[in-house]
Amino acid sequence: GFPPFMETLTYAIDVSWDDLDLGVDLLKNANKPISDVMTADVVTVGPETDLDTLLDLLADDDRDINRLPVVEDGRLVGIVARQDVLRAIRDRRRGD
Repeated sequence: GFPPFMETLTYAIDVSWDDLDLGVDLLKNANKPISDVMTADVVTVGPETDLDTLLDLLADDDRDINRLPVVEDGRLVGIVARQDVLRAIRDRRRGD
């Protein structure tokens, strides 16, 4: 969320967290060559990867992974972002 002093401003702003996350990434890396920003050793997951594995990958202390490409039969079929995992955890907790 926003710092307390900004909460009064949020009523007038429709913030998309996906857009905000992407915007922060873009600003942070705006003047860097793509080779400095992206990794050649891409970590991917499959469509049946469980939530605990996704958590382990996205919270890894040695890697700075924000998104995981989902690959099936050598083809990209989707992407899992940190927000997706947070929503899944939230939904699981609400269901319990």
